[in-house]
Amino acid sequence: MRNNKAMIAIIGLLLLISIGYTLLTSNLSINGTTKIDGVRWDVFFADAHETTNTTVYADYLTPTPYSAKVREIRYDVSLNNPGDVFEFSVDIVNDGTLDAMLDSKISTIKIGDGPETMISPSTLPSYLNYSITYSDGTEIQPDDLLKADKKKNIIVRVEYKNNLTGEQIAEATGKTITFKLELNYKQAIH
Repeated sequence: MRNNKAMIAIIGLLLLISIGYTLLTSNLSINGTTKIDGVRWDVFFADAHETTNTTVYADYLTPTPYSAKVREIRYDVSLNNPGDVFEFSVDIVNDGTLDAMLDSKISTIKIGDGPETMISPSTLPSYLNYSITYSDGTEIQPDDLLKADKKKNIIVRVEYKNNLTGEQIAEATGKTITFKLELNYKQAIH
């Protein structure tokens, strides 16, 4: 009988432990659905046109209607006289849903058949001024932010300087100069 009482006590104790364990455990579940829709990367040039500072108009400037989403701007212009200026404005448009950040700015020059080199004070001919800035005059810098669904306007200016020496004019005469600007954008990380 003692064994029966001991067995009943052990079984009762096991039942209490099982019920206690059941009361102390719980199952957690999180269920959800996420839909990513409409993510778009779309950075391009639009609305290129000469500014009022221009004294010599281009023979060719890439037409850039908004719908064209142009990735490259080309222009052909002849600067014939000291003081001639060619200046144009163009928008950099972020028509996407992701913020963009300027990763790099590469600006090069090639004079005649010479090598293509990075633009610096030492590679720019003494008879030219060349600049690329935002329309408010600030410099274009890596990591500049271009928010989604926004645009920034830049100004490109090429000027055949005034008050040149005879030697500088002789050096400039008949030269074909090719400028290139490459703006590389990446997704902004916040």
